[in-house]
Amino acid sequence: MCRHGRHGPPPGPPGPRPASLALLAAGDAPVDPQASLEALARRLEAAHEADPGNTLAARELRLTLQVLAGEDPDAGFDAG
Repeated sequence: MCRHGRHGPPPGPPGPRPASLALLAAGDAPVDPQASLEALARRLEAAHEADPGNTLAARELRLTLQVLAGEDPDAGFDAG
């Protein structure tokens, strides 16, 4: 509650995100997922080359390249 008593506490974290993703770009033009992944891989590769110690960029690059190669990046991962 704020000091004036008009507002309650801030809301908690948002609920679960929807599983589906609408692939629309500016102007409602459809997105080419393959081209987007390839562009992402190029940006991640440049980021990794610029900062080889950035493990997050390296991991995302690896995962993106696996998807582009048709591999399942989560194969062999047992969360249970």
